[in-house]
Amino acid sequence: MWPNNGTELTEDVTSFDIPLSPIFDTDEPGKLLLELNTRDVIEIIQVINNPNSNNNNPYMNATLSSEGIFKLVLTDNFPNYEQYETKESMGISVEFLCALGNTRKIDIQQPIEDTNNHDPIFVNAPYSYNLSMPFPKNIPIDLISGISARDIDLTNQRISFFLNNSDPIINGLQAQWLSIDSKDSKLHHARLITTAVLDFREDVTFYIFAEDSGNPPKISNTTVTIVIDKPNSILRFTQPIYVADYTNLKPENANGTIFSFNEGEISLDGGVDNTVKYSYIENSGEYQNNFNLKISPDQTTVQLILIDPPDKFFNESFVLLTLTAKKLGAEETTALHISLPGRSTSKTTTTTTESSTTTIKNDHDENNLCSCADCNTVIIVLSTLLIGITVGLVTFIVITWRQSKLSSSATKNENSIQIEHAEMTEVPKNNNGIALVGSSQRSVAFNDTVEEIDTVRL
Repeated sequence: MWPNNGTELTEDVTSFDIPLSPIFDTDEPGKLLLELNTRDVIEIIQVINNPNSNNNNPYMNATLSSEGIFKLVLTDNFPNYEQYETKESMGISVEFLCALGNTRKIDIQQPIEDTNNHDPIFVNAPYSYNLSMPFPKNIPIDLISGISARDIDLTNQRISFFLNNSDPIINGLQAQWLSIDSKDSKLHHARLITTAVLDFREDVTFYIFAEDSGNPPKISNTTVTIVIDKPNSILRFTQPIYVADYTNLKPENANGTIFSFNEGEISLDGGVDNTVKYSYIENSGEYQNNFNLKISPDQTTVQLILIDPPDKFFNESFVLLTLTAKKLGAEETTALHISLPGRSTSKTTTTTTESSTTTIKNDHDENNLCSCADCNTVIIVLSTLLIGITVGLVTFIVITWRQSKLSSSATKNENSIQIEHAEMTEVPKNNNGIALVGSSQRSVAFNDTVEEIDTVRL
């Protein structure tokens, strides 16, 4: 047995695996792998492929012609090799019957070079999940139904999973590699987990990507759809407040008015089922019985209807209602703000007819005139009282000052009189009791005292 170059394959050589030149995983069926010329070989007794395919269809085929030419070629099943196998080589064992009645076996190994010619393929894709909203943080969505991709390339060891970071929809979601399947090493599982509380208002669809570890790498994608499970979601109105402008509402047309709001119809976008009940509270309490609620058959939308409003209703600047949706274990509220034709305390009163407006404004002007007259009267009275108080205060100060001055002068004169009496007592006298001072001196002292007393009296 020898190849085309004429070199004989001795028994020492054939006792070991015969290595062949590598082939690519993209080579076509029928490719000739080995050709040998034989001598004294009668037939092929047995062929064993390693590995063999799952359907027992070999990847290589060995033949011996009548001319004694042995050929080894790729079979039609070779394109499926990567689908089922993981080894980067395949072997075949061929046993021959020789002319002398003995047998001989050769083992051949065929290396295979991987070209990373397959994309990762998502299994059971696309994916869809029904989630109630809001959906908690740090919960793996893949627990509901697994996300996985399979890459059959021989050299692929791992698949990376990721989302499109430029897509705003995926905020709060993250994809990552999780594990290799325990039974199929080509199958890789992903983890899709929430990194924040999800609170979608409507169903969303986004892409998830799988990238293999080949060179260059191959990438594939599929879609993930999150469907809002409304019956099991927490009750939630589409808007926290609804605003309506009815400043031109006329009394004659008011009854039966169905209010339209700037934010659209009043509706729930989460938690809706046939057990939801609606109620409202008019915050002032004055018009609690002047509204009615009309609920849609599917319980998702609400209409607010005005019923027989009283006249004072139109003097209000606005009404505010709190609308509540409630079911077992859940409750949600929203505010309804409706502007009305009335006025606030800082504005001129507006009524539904021009004549009543004029009357109210005239009454308001007369009240203002009366108020101004009353103010003038009060100012005159207060001014008179202020003048009287001022005069009395000045008089009191003057009297007090004069009394103080008179009291001080009296004390001074009393002291002077005592001094004068003391001086008069001390006038020297002779032996006969006659004062030595002349009458003129005594008269002067006496006159001075009288003048001082008169001054005190004045």
